[in-house]
Amino acid sequence: MSDAPPSRAARRAAVAGSPPVLLALALPPALAAALQASLRRPVAAALDARATWIWAALLASALLAGAVAGALARRWPGALARLGLLVLLVQGAVAWGWRFRATGEVGDGGAAVRWLGIRLGPWARPPALSDFEVDPAARVRLRVEGHPLELADGASGRAGGVEVRVTAVGAAPQISAYWQDQLMDQTLVPVGSGEDGFTQLGRLPHRFYLSLPEGPRLADPVGPPDALRVHVERGKLVLAERLVQRGVPAELDHVLFRFDEGGRWARLEVRRVVPPAASVAALAGLALVVAAAVVALRGARRRG
Repeated sequence: MSDAPPSRAARRAAVAGSPPVLLALALPPALAAALQASLRRPVAAALDARATWIWAALLASALLAGAVAGALARRWPGALARLGLLVLLVQGAVAWGWRFRATGEVGDGGAAVRWLGIRLGPWARPPALSDFEVDPAARVRLRVEGHPLELADGASGRAGGVEVRVTAVGAAPQISAYWQDQLMDQTLVPVGSGEDGFTQLGRLPHRFYLSLPEGPRLADPVGPPDALRVHVERGKLVLAERLVQRGVPAELDHVLFRFDEGGRWARLEVRRVVPPAASVAALAGLALVVAAAVVALRGARRRG
């Protein structure tokens, strides 16, 4: 080992990567996440904050400086430990930044997904899903990032780095609404889907809650229902509630409501899968930390 004193840059790097500095940089985001958890709020809000990413960048810089300073001084346990923590930090940041998890609904022959809830990182984007088809056997076919995928109800599969699970399939009857003999809207509405449970048609202020009548489950879950229970509200007022037969118009608060055979729909849970390279990076970081502990333990035994 050289007896020459370390340079000013080496001393500054050693100070930047010292345990007190690392602890000071790691505490603010950790405390912010702990505060969110104690208040029963989503921890993701704290981890997605710009300040958290700034603290993480400063911590990564300090870990890199400490690893370099330790290597120059031939203090291998500290250098390996900081390098391993740096790899784990970067891997975690990349995995968090690119995360994507959402629930969406697709219609037979539809061109786009109707997302009901999305949780994604600051760098993520929704995966490309297209060419949807729901067949009479309740099997869902689609393309995920250009790759074909076919799933039964309740099944899951992976394609293009994306995992898709079918959580529900059903009928999407064609709903028509008339106001003073004028067609206000005509659309396919999935029965029993959506977060809020209702649909609005055209410019009408009414909220139409559609559900299947009580009774035994249909033998064909994706076939057109013979009847729908329709509950109509406007504001906080309940205006009508009745059983409407397929193909038979019914007047609901001066709105002529009718439903006919339409199509089929499916609800999907979609998430991005962590790529193998990220898992390898995490294992490499852990290996470096373990190696640092082993080197430190051997050095302590020799001194003892």
